[in-house]
Amino acid sequence: MLRLALRRVSSSSSSTATTTAVINSSSRFITGSASKPSLSIWRRKKELGKEGLIITKELKRLQSDPVRLDRFVRSNVSRLLKSDLVSVLFEFQRQDNVFLSIKVLGCVMVYEKVS
Repeated sequence: MLRLALRRVSSSSSSTATTTAVINSSSRFITGSASKPSLSIWRRKKELGKEGLIITKELKRLQSDPVRLDRFVRSNVSRLLKSDLVSVLFEFQRQDNVFLSIKVLGCVMVYEKVS
């Protein structure tokens, strides 16, 4: 569509301002909310459940604040099912995120101790 519009503009020998207007009007970016993962992540990560994806995103966001991270781990991560905990652990290992892998591993070990 852009090529066709550029061909029409160049063949009609218009000024460069018209070409710029055509390019600017056809290049629209659609952005979603920054607070939730994009749809492609939801489609791509079949091994992670919805809760696992949300926990993964939040843990990565809170990684720089140790107080809030510990509070989030105690309140939210500890409530995950074992399969989701293991999936989150594998995801952090895949990303070579050692610090968060150890945090999640601690939750998995506590889960094993309880059950």
